[in-house]
Amino acid sequence: MTEPEHLPRAPIVEASLGITATLPDSVDQDRLASFQGGLGGRYPKKEVRMMWSGQVEMKPDAPQITTTSGGPTGYLFRSADGTQAVQALRQGFSFSRFKPYQDWKTFSREARDLWSRFATLTKPDKVTRIGLRYINRIELPLPFNDLKEYLLTVPEIAPGLPQGLSGFFFRTVIPVEAAEAFATITETIAEGDASKGVVPVILDIDVFRMGTFPIVADKLWPRFDPLRELKNDFFFKSLTDKAKDLFK
Repeated sequence: MTEPEHLPRAPIVEASLGITATLPDSVDQDRLASFQGGLGGRYPKKEVRMMWSGQVEMKPDAPQITTTSGGPTGYLFRSADGTQAVQALRQGFSFSRFKPYQDWKTFSREARDLWSRFATLTKPDKVTRIGLRYINRIELPLPFNDLKEYLLTVPEIAPGLPQGLSGFFFRTVIPVEAAEAFATITETIAEGDASKGVVPVILDIDVFRMGTFPIVADKLWPRFDPLRELKNDFFFKSLTDKAKDLFK
């Protein structure tokens, strides 16, 4: 595996590893809640996760009919210091590390241990999606004339229109056939204190594969290595050298 470029002060504010799984019908809220008990106090804070869906039906000469369904779908457990979180859900599992991010080895080891415990508890029927998502906050110092001084993937304004930009939301999904994967790049300007003389830009990179994957961690975890390489490739190729210099 090729070693990626390294930034001593990487701008990562959240790294997440997600696994979508089909669980047996016997796995209910009580079973998912019991996941916390096996973590030895590492994730003492508990939040119920909810999922709702709705449908609106319109008929001529009849009142609007709205139906909703859903409810609790699992739990999110946070570490005492708030730097890590794990979700035990009917739809699967996720692990997040918030700022400060340490390194892939530390992040991956914790995620793998948590997944092994989750899989032992819930006994998934199958795994259908795996993914990595890294959210970066890049504070671009003012003044600058063009986002392309720092970012190589940016929205374009049509010629003839005013070229000033005070905000944007940009999202693109790119299939990567060689990796049998997809990469989603999302960029937006975040809220920030204008007096600091910077423009805070969020660069959100989500890479994932869909299919049928092993459940046992020993066989599943090697599947994340190509996704990590893909994430790194999209991150570094999205930045100019001037942007990289901000984090050295």
